[in-house]
Amino acid sequence: MSRIQRTSQMTSRHWEDILEEFLRFKLLNGIAKTTHKDYIRTVNLLFKRFPDAWGSYYKLEEAVIDHLNQEGIAPATFNSRLTYLRTFFKWCVEEGHLKKNPLTKIKKRKEGSRIVAISIETLQELIRVPDQSTFVGMRDYTLIIFTLDTGIRPSEALALQPNDFNLISGWVRIPDGAAKTRVSRTLNISPVTVDALKRLIDMRPRSWANKVPVFSTETGNVLNRHTWGDRLERHS
Repeated sequence: MSRIQRTSQMTSRHWEDILEEFLRFKLLNGIAKTTHKDYIRTVNLLFKRFPDAWGSYYKLEEAVIDHLNQEGIAPATFNSRLTYLRTFFKWCVEEGHLKKNPLTKIKKRKEGSRIVAISIETLQELIRVPDQSTFVGMRDYTLIIFTLDTGIRPSEALALQPNDFNLISGWVRIPDGAAKTRVSRTLNISPVTVDALKRLIDMRPRSWANKVPVFSTETGNVLNRHTWGDRLERHS
């Protein structure tokens, strides 16, 4: 990867070209698809809100500070923006596109506990909501109990193919390509979850075979974690 000569401020190249180069570098080093999308979303949001931010280092510095100080921003959102932008700018500095990283000294904010106590009765009500007579309802029901059973991340679950499951022995393999940590692992699944998975897979068209993820849309398209989050919120 060629380096450009470092200037006193920043490169004259457009930020979109630099982002594309950065993403090629990250993909070469094996980042997950969801992480790739998060970089695109996060960086694009900054420059959508502050179109002139790449005009000079000082404009960029003001823009990122204002962006992180957005009114009402949750600590989790603040930390997510900070992480992705700081990593991108760090690479820009290493490649000579910026004189320094404007987020080097910014610290993450403390987040509240993400552990929520939910009663058994509430969970029982939740899993009764999806209509198991339809493919979508059966998919939602199965994905809910699969998540409760294993604690798997939504992005990992939504990437699983039928051959990642061993329903006879009761386990699922999270392949390294789907794993958030990029390291494959195996999780045990309960008989109740196995039964639900069998019923869901039986409802799939035979033509889908192992070409379509287990937790897909009813038309065989990939179900993304944001759409699933919306559906889970409606069920809740």
